[in-house]
Amino acid sequence: EQDQTPLDENSENGHASTFSYRYAISPNFTVAAEWLEIVSDRPAWAYVGLAQRKAEQQLQLTLRIGFRQH
Repeated sequence: EQDQTPLDENSENGHASTFSYRYAISPNFTVAAEWLEIVSDRPAWAYVGLAQRKAEQQLQLTLRIGFRQH
């Protein structure tokens, strides 16, 4: 509560989880997947018209190609 509006709610709570997996198909090719989820609860967001509770997810898939010099 160290701001210019002493009566607003500045608390927040949340958690995040990440799961990732990587597999080398060959010495030159690797595939990977990563899942990220963030859940947060911040009452102050309601002051600007946003939802107080948010849940966000992200999925990333990658293919890494390596070029090796012999």
